[in-house]
Amino acid sequence: MPNRSLTTGTLGFNVQASYVSIRGFAIVNFLNPGANGIGLFGSSSSCEIYGNNIGVDETGTVDRGNAQYGIWVDAGASGNLVGTNADGTNDADERNLVGGNDIGILIRGNGNRFYGNKVGTDHTGTVAIPNNNGIWIDGATSNLIGTNAPAARNLLSGNVYNGVLIG
Repeated sequence: MPNRSLTTGTLGFNVQASYVSIRGFAIVNFLNPGANGIGLFGSSSSCEIYGNNIGVDETGTVDRGNAQYGIWVDAGASGNLVGTNADGTNDADERNLVGGNDIGILIRGNGNRFYGNKVGTDHTGTVAIPNNNGIWIDGATSNLIGTNAPAARNLLSGNVYNGVLIG
């Protein structure tokens, strides 16, 4: 996706359907107030967001953050997967790299899974590309932010304020 600023409230991907897969994009530089990388809205379910750089350039090393949210899972969106399915096949390639945004991932929908993502770092996981807050769970319930399976563990590091904010 080319680097460009669009109008207020724009989204790189505005998903209002189920069974949508978004993979392999660098979703960057949506800079106007209220601009976001990816949004799952309405009754979006069974969607997969994986293998993307969101707010980080295609090399995984340069901050190209979006103005507001990197990924926004709104109320009503449920049963979605953000990151790897942790099945042992290409798990590292299925991780999302989320940095340089105001909020890396905003979660308002219930019952979603967030596995194996790097939030607030470059592709190596050793250099900060901070979001102000990594993950914000805003009133949502029954979401899984990683598991004890190694491939499903998220790396949250380098964010300015909180790795995970619940409230």
